Amino acid sequence: MNATDENQVATSGGSRPLALVTGVGRTVGIGAAVARQLAGSGWDIAFTYWTPYDKRMAWGVERGATGAIVSALAAHGARTAAIEADLIDPDAPRGFSRRRNAGWAVSPPW
Repeated sequence: MNATDENQVATSGGSRPLALVTGVGRTVGIGAAVARQLAGSGWDIAFTYWTPYDKRMAWGVERGATGAIVSALAAHGARTAAIEADLIDPDAPRGFSRRRNAGWAVSPPW
């Protein structure tokens, strides 16, 4: 499986619903905008990005994007998990639920 955890941030809890947003590799992309809107509406966010994809695109990799997105979501009170995952791999989503069940190394666990 091609999925790794990076830059997990947790904020003070509560019982917020959890959304999984894919394609959040850049601060200016649609995925990041959706994640910010959901966080601002009271959702915790797990999001995926895939650096090798961005490297292939004309826009390239936005250095520091993952950390900036995590910070922006946390500013809305969202507990956040950033997952680098190649979603073309059919096993990648199974890893999300395993990480979720293991707490995704997010403290406190969800």
